[in-house]
Amino acid sequence: VGEIGPVSTALTAELAQRGRSVQQANEFVSGEWGGVAYVPAAGAAAETAAGAVLALVQAVVAAPSRPRLWLVTHGAMPVDAVEAAVLAVGEAPLWGIGRVVALEHPESWGGLIDLPPVVAATEIARLVDELLGSDGEDQLALRPGRRLVARLARRALPDSPGLRLHADAAYWVTGGFGALGL
Repeated sequence: VGEIGPVSTALTAELAQRGRSVQQANEFVSGEWGGVAYVPAAGAAAETAAGAVLALVQAVVAAPSRPRLWLVTHGAMPVDAVEAAVLAVGEAPLWGIGRVVALEHPESWGGLIDLPPVVAATEIARLVDELLGSDGEDQLALRPGRRLVARLARRALPDSPGLRLHADAAYWVTGGFGALGL
């Protein structure tokens, strides 16, 4: 579902090649679907993509078959400084919407998958692998030769010079007891 373009067309072809019943559409079509993948058009405006996803979520949640919803973006989650310079701003809000859908409708949630800004045919095959064989990760980025998932990492705190108070200065302390001042 989404704008019919090169990524959604390649995704449809790869799924069909793997023997899956596939229908490419601009909007959700009721039926017995096991999953629905939303692929926005490259360079989509944030309002357009967000509005389309909201309507899609409402349709998926109301569908009797309760298909899993996947949101597929490209370049919305930069994984390095080079990608950060070409962030797909119109698609990035879909990650926020997706996280809300995951919490409010876990029974219909598939996940969020971000592809590189420029999508190669090998990435489409890896995308289909993720859609068909999910291991429980619902937020990931696929990059050439890499599968990235969100993780917290322990880091050492930077050295701090500490608090230095000067006798000839005035200080205003706020929030000491939950209100202004002490």
